[in-house]
Amino acid sequence: MPVIVYVIELDSNRDWHTLVWLSNRGYDGNVLALAEDIAHYDEGERTQIGLTEQQAWEFRDYVDSDPDAFLACCGSETLAKVLNDLFLDII
Repeated sequence: MPVIVYVIELDSNRDWHTLVWLSNRGYDGNVLALAEDIAHYDEGERTQIGLTEQQAWEFRDYVDSDPDAFLACCGSETLAKVLNDLFLDII
């Protein structure tokens, strides 16, 4: 069983839908396609997205290879922060 190492927490349904919108257009750094686990809580108001170490590195490599396709700033300040924090936390 894969080990989840990185978790993104979204505290609003709006951020989840914005991330899906970005993903559908290829602007999410491929994070949703790579995610090992996606769970919704509190009637969809909270979402957790889990990535393994390998998936996190694939996300980072994807963003590094095409930084113009990573538009985390198109969402709320919270969404931009969690996605950028994920990118910076991968070591």
